[in-house]
Amino acid sequence: MRSDVGRAALALALGLVPLSLAAGTPQADLRVAITDDQTHAVPGQGVTYQIEVYNAGPDAAPASVVSTELVPWFTPVSWTCAGFSGAVCAAPSGTGTLATTVDLPATGLALFTFTGTVDPGATGLLPTRAIAFPPAGVDDPNPASNSPADTDNLTLDVPQLVHGFDETRALTATQDFFWITQQPFTSYEVVVDATSGDIGDANGPSLERMANDSTLTLQPSVPVGTGSSRSLRWRGPVTGAIVTDELVRVRSTTCTGDCGPDDVYRIRAYETTYTIPRFNNSGTQVTVLFLQNPTTETVTGTMVFWTATGAPVSTYGFNLAARQTLVLNTTTATSASGGSITIANDAPYAALAGKAVSLEPATGFAFDTPLLPRPR
Repeated sequence: MRSDVGRAALALALGLVPLSLAAGTPQADLRVAITDDQTHAVPGQGVTYQIEVYNAGPDAAPASVVSTELVPWFTPVSWTCAGFSGAVCAAPSGTGTLATTVDLPATGLALFTFTGTVDPGATGLLPTRAIAFPPAGVDDPNPASNSPADTDNLTLDVPQLVHGFDETRALTATQDFFWITQQPFTSYEVVVDATSGDIGDANGPSLERMANDSTLTLQPSVPVGTGSSRSLRWRGPVTGAIVTDELVRVRSTTCTGDCGPDDVYRIRAYETTYTIPRFNNSGTQVTVLFLQNPTTETVTGTMVFWTATGAPVSTYGFNLAARQTLVLNTTTATSASGGSITIANDAPYAALAGKAVSLEPATGFAFDTPLLPRPR
């Protein structure tokens, strides 16, 4: 019967074991596993990963390197690491590709836990990988078990705010996100009211327009009326680009993890753009626009004049004080001979009033075109 050394030499000759085994190099079979509590990750919501690094022996693997790769679509909350059976580890921080060292005796286990929030703008798949390397001078007889990956599908189920959106919701955890899509030369309003529980009258919600990284506040809300109503009003881009990647966030100023079914709010969304579908400055006709602000606040806006074929040709900015009326001869604001007018503004939805009157002074002919809120 051959000795153990003889059998090792034969196995080495046949290519069945690495050279280091025959030479007596220490062996540490490192095994890595990634687990999480879901198969779908929801943008704007939390996710938790656990990464186990286990040394099946037979020898120790001090100062092993553990490298983790999390795509940069996370806002990290915390990293922790716990050692078992003599393992000693330190938690990394952040996202992306991170490396840390861990001392792993035989049968030692290091348990890394990552918690974070998936960025609302993330799309596609969410791959997470980890790999462990034994230190120099220690070989791993089964390296295939060292580098698992976990891939979650990103489920983009953040609600979309469109004109007429009206929904009563219970606050999810500590915040809710909503997508918004903004056409050029338009204006919008989002209102949160009818709150209860920890976002009721005494505390009030927080309502913000956010960039798609879910952290940069583009515009905070203002109180509306009494109690805890909040409103956002803004004008969309004045270029040909459609904005599709901004968010509206609803938060509580008091509950930081104990929000529940009693913490309820209503959210409504409107496009506040007005349209005058016809004006005519051709021949002997001239169109005069009457625009009235019946509110108690100043209204700022931009008129956009469109040709009959639907191309923007000129803009005209205005400020209307409370209860003020604007009378505008449209020939002073545009070179177009006719077409339509849209009016983007920061007034509440359907607050403005007005009309366009097409006049022909020589004959006394007049034709009224009403000011209509969009979409009709």
